[in-house]
Amino acid sequence: MVAWSKLKVMKDKYKNLLLAILISSYFKIFLMAMMVWKLPSSVIFIIDVFVLSSNTLALKVITGSGMSRCPEACFVAHAVKLFVSQS
Repeated sequence: MVAWSKLKVMKDKYKNLLLAILISSYFKIFLMAMMVWKLPSSVIFIIDVFVLSSNTLALKVITGSGMSRCPEACFVAHAVKLFVSQS
């Protein structure tokens, strides 16, 4: 019975983590505005910076980790995403 309880707690923790990352990526909606209005391409970089900072803060709040680990995790995830999209 204890194993089911731990499994449920871990499932809820991962669910909350995914929800926090999803909500903290709300700046990506501005990419849709780029399809409607003519915006400079530097806006994509600015949006990426906002998304990374929001994701870092969401990870810090949800996991309770130190501020040094969260940016590292976000930058590694972003680098993997860029590497996969380039290949």
